[in-house]
Amino acid sequence: VRGFSAVYLDETAALYETADTVTITPEDAQRLVSVARLILSGAAAPPERLFPEEIRRTRPVEVALVVRDGNDPILWRSTRAGSIARAFLDVCFAVLDRWTSRQQERYGRLRDALTTKVLTVAVFYDKGVLGARTPAFLRRAADPRVWSVGYERLASWEYSLPPSPERPAPDPSEALRTLARDRGVPAPGYLRSELTLYRFRALQVIERAPYGPVEVFDPTGAEATVTAR
Repeated sequence: VRGFSAVYLDETAALYETADTVTITPEDAQRLVSVARLILSGAAAPPERLFPEEIRRTRPVEVALVVRDGNDPILWRSTRAGSIARAFLDVCFAVLDRWTSRQQERYGRLRDALTTKVLTVAVFYDKGVLGARTPAFLRRAADPRVWSVGYERLASWEYSLPPSPERPAPDPSEALRTLARDRGVPAPGYLRSELTLYRFRALQVIERAPYGPVEVFDPTGAEATVTAR
């Protein structure tokens, strides 16, 4: 429903509230990727006051940062904060902390790997609880061309990466089954009652080549491409 966000859906009902839109201009998208590269290479983080008003506006938000080898994700992290700017800065440092000896053995130091790897910044939004769990319902409610899915369990949040222009997200029931199995959730996995299932969308800032063009991608919104300086 345009202008509204479904905060709860099941087989028979849905609860909507007014949507909080997320907007990132092509120019700001380019700047975000440039700042992420600087921080991941060891530079000091800029103060939040230097970010554009829309990026630093107060609201609860989750931002993910993905390091990719072409289209394939190597490592990703997400953080929640009270603004896009704060969550973005926090997730840059989360990726720095996560780049461990395993990645270093394969790709070298992160600052060196970034010469051949690309970044994606994703702002999660339009998050809603999925109250039914059948595969048919999940496919209707969380079309993998638009939505990704995840779950909360015992204060832990696990999710599948959102769809990209090249490929949809995994089938939602398969994605939840894989997440539950990989995280050691006992049988019957995502069907367990202590898991709260979610769908969400993501506005993504996708770097197309190292230090190259950046695309703003939202499968239900506008897309734009700008050229790196």
